[in-house]
Amino acid sequence: FAAFRSPFEDFRNDEPRRITLLKSLIRVIKRNANKGFSVALDLAAFQKVADLYKIARPLNRAYPLAAAVCQDIIDVWLKGKHPGCGIQHIIEAGDTGQGAYVHLARNVGKPVTVMPKIDPVSGERLAQFEAADFLAWERHKLFGEALESDRVKLRAPIMAMRKHLPHDGRVMDEAGLIGWCKANEFPKQSLD
Repeated sequence: FAAFRSPFEDFRNDEPRRITLLKSLIRVIKRNANKGFSVALDLAAFQKVADLYKIARPLNRAYPLAAAVCQDIIDVWLKGKHPGCGIQHIIEAGDTGQGAYVHLARNVGKPVTVMPKIDPVSGERLAQFEAADFLAWERHKLFGEALESDRVKLRAPIMAMRKHLPHDGRVMDEAGLIGWCKANEFPKQSLD
């Protein structure tokens, strides 16, 4: 959706139509979700911190790190909000670095389910992934703007999301990444 590829190419220059679709997508998610979660990495800061600390594999790559941190945030929230309840983490198939994350999650006893965006039986695009993709794209844009400026003007899609779907969005900047490395007791790189 965010790239305006088929079947969404007609939405590129039609903001009122995009906002209407966004509200529908939020309702799709809201029917089955209590809250949204996201983690964005400042990639320049990530590279800088990865040069300072020996981050264990596969967490030394952006996707596995962001996904693992997000999964941990969700698990902590669930434990506090709904003690004793389980959760199934479902991710869309195909992202770079995903295999390493799936393997890691399974090895630490927090397996994830990987599903294709298009249902292999019906050939239909899964509305849940379309909605999540759009929300993730809007968050990505917001986080990028926040990293570049102290003041960010919230776009209409973000305003609609905030109104209808509570969200815990985190940006891992250099200070946050260093704190995470220390909390996980990753040693500093040697100065050879």
